Formats: sequence, C-alpha cells, structure tokens
Amino acid sequence: MDDALAVTVASIKNDGILSDYYLPPGADPGNIISTVTLNGNNYERWAKVMRNAFHAKNKLNFIDGILQRPSPGTDLYKLWGIINSMMVAWILNTIDPELRSSRFMFQYCL
Repeated sequence: MDDALAVTVASIKNDGILSDYYLPPGADPGNIISTVTLNGNNYERWAKVMRNAFHAKNKLNFIDGILQRPSPGTDLYKLWGIINSMMVAWILNTIDPELRSSRFMFQYCL
C-alpha cells in the first residue's frame, strides 16, 4: 500500500462520512440525485441543484478541483477512480437522454 493510500484509508476511517472518499451503503451509479433534468435551457438551475446535491454528499471537492486526481498507477488513483465513476454516472442520470446521447460523453467529473 502506498503512503498516500495509507493516509487516505486512515482519513476515511477517522473521518467516516466526512471523508471525501466515503460512499455510504446504498450509493449506486443508478441513483438519481436531482429531480431537475438538464434539458439545454435550464443549465443555471440544474447546476445549482447539482452543486447542492454534491455538497450534501460531500463530493463538491471533486467537482471544484480541490481534490486533485492522484498519479495513475497508485492505489489512491484507484480509489479516486471509483468515486469519479460514481459521480459521472450521477451527472449523466440528470441529463436529458437526448442531450446525453448527442453531446455529453465525458470521463472525469472535474
């Protein structure tokens, strides 16, 4: 285990739900975290609702870029990748299917 992962694992254990890397039981890529669907005409409203949802899930640091992507090949990068994939799924679940299929294909949440 690399040093960064050891620090992060300890942080997750110590901070529990306050850790950026914490995912509660029931967190699922199929979850819809907002009732507002981005439809091409409501970006400002959608963005505010999504920021609030990510704040409530303690994942805003991923979106704002405060929590940087770790170096590839590290154990911490694997952990970051799990959270990133979950967040990308949550974002895609709130985009109108027509927009999602034509414009919104991205790999990272930041």
